[in-house]
Amino acid sequence: MTKYRLIVLVTFLGGLYFFFRFFLPPHYGGDYLISKQTWVSQVLNVMGAVAVGLGVINIGMVYGRRVVRKEKEWPESLALLIAFVTTLVFGFGDMVYRDQNTIWNAVYEDIIFSGIFVSLGAAMFSLLAFYITQAAFRAFRIKSTEAALIMASALLIMLGALPIPLLEDVIPVWLGEFRTWILTGVNVGVQRAVLLGAGTAGLIMAVRMWFSLDRSAFGGRGGGT
Repeated sequence: MTKYRLIVLVTFLGGLYFFFRFFLPPHYGGDYLISKQTWVSQVLNVMGAVAVGLGVINIGMVYGRRVVRKEKEWPESLALLIAFVTTLVFGFGDMVYRDQNTIWNAVYEDIIFSGIFVSLGAAMFSLLAFYITQAAFRAFRIKSTEAALIMASALLIMLGALPIPLLEDVIPVWLGEFRTWILTGVNVGVQRAVLLGAGTAGLIMAVRMWFSLDRSAFGGRGGGT
């Protein structure tokens, strides 16, 4: 049996277990599959640990090769490796000396996490806010009937939610009621439609992964596209 067929077989058997685990009635084997849930969870934990180890090795090989050969963007690769090793070392130190006032806890929690990681996350989300604003500006250009409806509803919702005391006598009462109707009526239907579409797409992707139809997972091999 080739390596490709072994991966396909294990993937199919794993998907088959969870399919019957949720759809078989208890008196038709469902209770037996539920009793094996702990063992299956342990297997998944072991596989996840192996995957994390492979990811660490892959990071070292890919970015380490760039640094050694001084390929394109090797300074960024060096910064990534230094940050990765530093976080890994002090993270393990914080885990060993948890609830103790040591240098491991201080460096990991105060400098690496609270000082660097949180700040970088805030910077990333601030940049994301500018991208969202730019996309909203492009979407609100009135070039069609749909764009005009989006612009009008967005304007009315913002006016109905303005926390400005001076405008309370100017803004009509029906504007707040209209905003509530949009958010609790029309918007809920749109959100359900989006969730339904996302759920359908997730189901299709799950079936493709279950039957190994996605050839990108096998380096270009496999079934249909």
